[in-house]
Amino acid sequence: FEENVLSGNDTAEFEVLTGGNPLIRKNTLKGGEGSAILIDHGGMGSIEANTITNYRLAGVSVGKDSCPQVVDNAIYAHEDVVGTCGVALKEDSGGKIIDNILVGWEPPRHTCAKQSLSAGMAIHIGGRHNVEIHGNIARMTEEEAQAEKFVHTMGNHRLRRQSLK
Repeated sequence: FEENVLSGNDTAEFEVLTGGNPLIRKNTLKGGEGSAILIDHGGMGSIEANTITNYRLAGVSVGKDSCPQVVDNAIYAHEDVVGTCGVALKEDSGGKIIDNILVGWEPPRHTCAKQSLSAGMAIHIGGRHNVEIHGNIARMTEEEAQAEKFVHTMGNHRLRRQSLK
């Protein structure tokens, strides 16, 4: 699923269940009552380079026995930031959460406590999990997040060489 614009649904824009393994890439997902992307019951897949804005629940929700790769997405908080999180990892989930920009959340960036999903965290981790999390940037404004990403990119010589070509 590439380069779609989806908005305003009562449920998830994309649901990946029971062994589903799609590539969800370069989509614009705008506002809804649930999560933008729900991965549950053993779903997998690669969630890459999407813009996710203004969802009531998590931008990406990863449920039990699910193991997606969530990479290089821009996830923006709902106006009611207390009732949302950027990425929600439920108990017994796995996968990789790497190099995402999460805009609208104050530090701390992660929580590992068994709090409700309304913790207002950029990345919420509930219970046991087997997930790799690194390179994510959570800031209150897009300008702050982009500036930090720029600084990180300049420190990575491989990325710097690629940008000069």
